[in-house]
Amino acid sequence: MIEDVFVLDEKKTEEAVISGEDVEVYESQYGWNDDLVNWLKKTGFWDILTSMQPDKKDNGINPSVLNGVWVVMDIAHMGRIQKVDPVLRDGRIMHEVGFNIHRVHERLKAEKGIIHRDTLRNHIKRISTCESREAFYRLVVHMRKKKLIRGRVYAADGFEIEVASPDSYEGCGKRWDPKKGRVVYGYKVEILFNVADERPRIVGIAVGPINMDERVLLCDILDGLSAHVAPVSQIIDTLVLDRGYWGVGFFADLREKYRVHIVTLGKADLSACEDVRALVTFEKRTPTVLRVKKKNNRGKTLAYTRELVPVQDVEVVGENGESLKMNAVFMREIRESTGEVEETIFFTTLSVARSPQRIVAYYDSRWNIENRCNRTLSQTWKMRTLTSRKLSAICAQIVMVAMCYNVCRIYEEKNPREAEETRAKMQERAIESFLVDYGTIVFVPRLRVFAAMRAVRYADLRSKRMAVRVLSLTKQGLSLEEAIEQTVGKVT
Repeated sequence: MIEDVFVLDEKKTEEAVISGEDVEVYESQYGWNDDLVNWLKKTGFWDILTSMQPDKKDNGINPSVLNGVWVVMDIAHMGRIQKVDPVLRDGRIMHEVGFNIHRVHERLKAEKGIIHRDTLRNHIKRISTCESREAFYRLVVHMRKKKLIRGRVYAADGFEIEVASPDSYEGCGKRWDPKKGRVVYGYKVEILFNVADERPRIVGIAVGPINMDERVLLCDILDGLSAHVAPVSQIIDTLVLDRGYWGVGFFADLREKYRVHIVTLGKADLSACEDVRALVTFEKRTPTVLRVKKKNNRGKTLAYTRELVPVQDVEVVGENGESLKMNAVFMREIRESTGEVEETIFFTTLSVARSPQRIVAYYDSRWNIENRCNRTLSQTWKMRTLTSRKLSAICAQIVMVAMCYNVCRIYEEKNPREAEETRAKMQERAIESFLVDYGTIVFVPRLRVFAAMRAVRYADLRSKRMAVRVLSLTKQGLSLEEAIEQTVGKVT
C-alpha cells in the first residue's frame, strides 16, 4: 500500500525533527561507519564482496543483501553468527546493506532483527567452494586493475584450524602432532601474499584437510591465479617459502611450470648445506657485513651483526635423486649483547653474487608480514573461528574474511585520517571493529519519510528543536526561564 512506503528524504526528516513532528527513532545497537561502507560502494569493492551466489535460493531475500550482512559481520569482527543479532537489529546498517526500508521499519517496531541469524547461516551454507573462490579472484583482478598491489615478490604461508571432533566437520583431516603428543583434527589454510611491508595483500587462498601437503595447496592457488587472473609469471617474479615447502622436484616444477624464482631456507639434514659450509670454510671468502636491529618475542629491540657469503651453483639433490642447480647465501648472525652466533643458509634460484643481502631481506620481509598477517587474521578477524561444519561454508567464510581484510587495509591506506580516528575510537571503546560510530535511523510516520544519521547529528537537531520552541514561547510572552522549563519538559 502507498501509505506503508517510507521515502528517504534527509531534508524533510531533519525539518520534521526541528518542527516538532512525532518521530520514531531507532538507535544503533552495535555501531556503524558510513564512511567505510560508502567508500566500498564508490570504489566497486562492495559489489565484489556481495557477489557470491548460492547454489539455490529459497528464502526470498536477494543474495547480495545477505552477503552485505555477512560483510558487516566480518568487518565488525564478530567471528560467530551467534553474535550477529545486534547488527540485525541495527536499522541503519540493514538499510545500508539493501533491505527494504518498510521491512526495516516493521521489524524494528516489533523489536526484532531484520532477519533471523539462521537465515544468514543457511545462506552461507549454500555457497559452493567454486563460487567463493571465483569471488575472491574477482577481487584480485579488481585490485590489480586499480594498481593496489605492489611488488612482484610473494610469500606463501599455511596455518591450521583445529576442531574438537572430526565426526561432525565435513572434509576435515587428521595428523599426529608430536608437540602435543596426540592426533589433531581440522583444516589447513594456505595463503599467498605479497611481500610489501606497508601494503600487504592476500592474493591467493586455499583450504584443505589438516594433513594436506602445503605444496599441493600452493599449486592450487597458482593454478587459480592462472585461470582467473593472469599467468603467474605476470604476477610473481619471486616466491619466498619456508622449510615446510622444501622439495627439489617441487622447486623444479615451480620454475618450469610457473616460471617463478624461489627463495627458501636450507633444511638441517640437507647435504647441500654441508657443501656450502665447506666452500665457505675452505675458500675463506670475504663476507658482506651488515648491522641490523630486530625485535624479539617480548618486543625488545636487539642489535645483530650479519656476515653474508654468497655461493654460486650448488648442486641440490632431492630424496628421490632428482637434482637442481641453486645458489646459496651463508649467514652468520651474531647477537651483539651476548656474542651468541646462529648460522642460516638460504637457497635461491636468483643470482646472489652481487647482492646476497637482497635474498636475506626477502626472507626477513616474509617473516615480518607472515607474523603480522597471521596474528591479525586469527586474533582480530577471527578467521580460525568456524561458523559452520560444512566444508563449502568453511571455505566461503575464510574467503570472505580474506577479502574484507584486503579492502579494509586499502581503506586505511587511502583514508589515513579517518582510519586513525577509527583506531582511536576502537581504543576508547575497547573493541576491534571498523563499525564504531553510534548512529540512528529516524522515521516520520505522518510524512512517510525517513533518514539515517549519526547520533550526534540527531542530538543537534533536537537542540535546534528546543531553541525554536523556546523562541516561540518567548514571543508568546513567557519569560526565558519559563520557556526553557516548558520546552525541556515537552521535548524530553
